[in-house]
Amino acid sequence: MERIILFSLLLLLPTQLAYHFWPQSSYVYGLRVDYLSPAIYLTDLLIFLLLPYIKKRLCLFLFPVLLFALLNCIFAQTPAVALWKWVIVFKLLVLGLYFYSCDLKKLKKTVVSALSLSLITVFIIGLAQFVLQKTIGGPLYYLGERNFTSLTPGISLMTVFGKSLMRAYSTFSHPNSFAGFVVVSFLILMSFKKQPFLYLILILSLLITFSLNALVGILFVVFLFFVMKNNSKLVHKMKAVLVVFFISLSFAFGIFSTMFPKNNVLPKHYQERVVLAASAIKAFSVKPVFGVGLNNFFNVTKNNQPPHNVYLIIFSETGIVGTLIVFLLFSKLLKRKINQYLLLAIFFMMITGLFDHYWLTLQQNQLVLSVLLGLAARKEYSNNLYEK
Repeated sequence: MERIILFSLLLLLPTQLAYHFWPQSSYVYGLRVDYLSPAIYLTDLLIFLLLPYIKKRLCLFLFPVLLFALLNCIFAQTPAVALWKWVIVFKLLVLGLYFYSCDLKKLKKTVVSALSLSLITVFIIGLAQFVLQKTIGGPLYYLGERNFTSLTPGISLMTVFGKSLMRAYSTFSHPNSFAGFVVVSFLILMSFKKQPFLYLILILSLLITFSLNALVGILFVVFLFFVMKNNSKLVHKMKAVLVVFFISLSFAFGIFSTMFPKNNVLPKHYQERVVLAASAIKAFSVKPVFGVGLNNFFNVTKNNQPPHNVYLIIFSETGIVGTLIVFLLFSKLLKRKINQYLLLAIFFMMITGLFDHYWLTLQQNQLVLSVLLGLAARKEYSNNLYEK
């Protein structure tokens, strides 16, 4: 039964089938904000079914988190909104604990086959969209695909030889989210078994999504991969430094954004990022210790988009205490001996988190991140364990 549940969960990992609720708290200036809508996903139910397979003693890990969650909700601008987001966080922690503790020697084939099939499926859907320059429709709507074409206002486009082309969305909310999911899934699969066809899927996915965010992350990961091959000690020393660097860089950008002139000549896309970063710092200044509460950025700033930086989101919504907790947990994780592909996936997540928010705000990326961190935290997970 465990294999069936696990296979189904990993196969459906990139889907968005859910029932959404729209309470008054999910509206900003009368407009629905997707990020504020409580939703129950099919994948949530599958995670719930995995609960009996988690070692009960591991659940003790959740109590310190619960204590901070209570404080964060108490001091939140809108406690009910923060409470629901914390429910999501605990769901992700449960998924991470499952992959931390499950018998991977027994479940290796299930994980590899399900995640591979999932990756192939979303790639084929994305490729078909790119070729047709529109979404496919039909039953794919229930997987998360929405109906639009390259002419739909607001659709993400790329320019190739002077022609505007729709970037591939597959079953995701944005091409960047799609690309991030593909890269991390690729690296997770590489940690189990090197499969040549995965390289083709990775390269083509980056081409059809045209995600500069993912491309920067990949170039950074490739650089680190070669550094690892030649000087693994240097990478080990860089681990904690990079966490500090990314947090400091994000905070510095936020401070700079508050001083940036409003009548600047930046393109609209970049202006929005500057405004949202400045809003994150202003939200932090409201409640600097415990933050304004998870998912309360929208209520405090009246923006309908989160900052395009995961560190600024953490900083504004959990304050100094929450940021320190995240820093200490990541530092402890990175001190362990981690499979090199999983380590590269973590670095990819960290650098793409400088420029986008999907790791914290979108269901599919949150789930694959939980799988990644659960696997990376395993004590026996070495570079050669699954190659024997």
